[in-house]
Amino acid sequence: MTMHHDGFPAGLQASSRRVLVVDDEAHILADLRRWLEQAGWSVTVAQTSSEALRAAQSCSFSVAVVDWRLSSGDEGIRLGRVLHRRWGVPFLLISGYLSTPVVVEAIKAGALDVIDKPLSENRFLTLFQKAASVLDDVVRPASFVARTPECVQVVKFRP
Repeated sequence: MTMHHDGFPAGLQASSRRVLVVDDEAHILADLRRWLEQAGWSVTVAQTSSEALRAAQSCSFSVAVVDWRLSSGDEGIRLGRVLHRRWGVPFLLISGYLSTPVVVEAIKAGALDVIDKPLSENRFLTLFQKAASVLDDVVRPASFVARTPECVQVVKFRP
């Protein structure tokens, strides 16, 4: 597989290297946004499931990174399942409360990987790159990617 200079699959064109990051902790969103943008990804962030779903309705994402437990009471696995089934967005689950049943449920729901917190830049990007390397092989119906041409930033986020 041909890789970009930053280690990501070459088949993902710059315009399609778009990631949705969902976490209720502002410092986690800021870190993930910074790390992923420095790695060449276009990043949209959301702090709730409803914000994430609004973003997914207006933008095509290559992948999502979703926290398992959001402060709004939403569950990340359920959100990941909806993103995957409705829009064909593969997802990674992150959590500080991992257990074997959570990991099994996430994988059954279609998660590419499950990453435990706390996150470090090197460890996160290594696991993210590994998961993203399978994206070239993911075949999605055209209906999943035929939405508005430009992604609308639906969340007013300040790091």
